[in-house]
Amino acid sequence: MSTNMVEAVLEGRKTQTRRVNNRWEDVVKGDILYVRETFAQKCNSDSIVFRADYVSRDFIVDAKWKPSIFLRKEHARIWLEVENVDKERLHDISGADAVAEGASLLPDNGIAYSRFQELWCAINGRESWDANPWVWVIKYKVLSTTGRPSHL
Repeated sequence: MSTNMVEAVLEGRKTQTRRVNNRWEDVVKGDILYVRETFAQKCNSDSIVFRADYVSRDFIVDAKWKPSIFLRKEHARIWLEVENVDKERLHDISGADAVAEGASLLPDNGIAYSRFQELWCAINGRESWDANPWVWVIKYKVLSTTGRPSHL
């Protein structure tokens, strides 16, 4: 997830995500997912720090920030349980669902929809929005924001 979406999960504002990729068709209710996020590993240490914790203030680590794709599962701190998986056209998102995507705190007057559209275009490109693709809608609950739950 992007850093601002990780922040939304940590703040309890993001409870669903939309994905175009067909690999999501095998995800079912009850599946456990972990979130990959931008991180840094201090030199000569197993200590991991996450970019989302330092967005609003200066912080220098003795290592470079690494893209989320390189975060290993054992270092993930955010774990999610899938509550529902559905498929819909991208433009069919409601204002309430746009809020649940972390796009806005104000679902009225189309503000959340517009902010979701801006967010989608920033991540996936304007052409993706214009194509109005079918997307997987994954609704989830957060199991942990501090590491792998002990029961997993």
